[in-house]
Amino acid sequence: METSHEQEADSMNPQASPSQRSNLEMEINSLRVSSYVLGVGLLFFSICFNLYTYKQNNLLIAQIDSQTRMLNQNEPLFESNRQLITMMAPDLRTFAETHADLVPILVNHNIVRIQASR
Repeated sequence: METSHEQEADSMNPQASPSQRSNLEMEINSLRVSSYVLGVGLLFFSICFNLYTYKQNNLLIAQIDSQTRMLNQNEPLFESNRQLITMMAPDLRTFAETHADLVPILVNHNIVRIQASR
């Protein structure tokens, strides 16, 4: 019983000797083994790459979680400081009315605006 490769070899060269057929079969088997090895190598590379991206994803999630926790802890502090600064701004404006040397600093930080003279 002939295999399909042997039938192809016979149809391509009907006068091929048995040694030539044997060489052809060896070449076909060699190519088959090479393709299997390449397939296994590709599978191994794919698994390694997927494991690497999975690890990097987990590291990224851990970093984002820690930063989110830190942000949630500091948000009330930020809000209280913002309220204190908002309450302090009018006091600085009234203080700047009597101390002209402070006005350029307050203008630089947009706390006081200089009104254009008419």
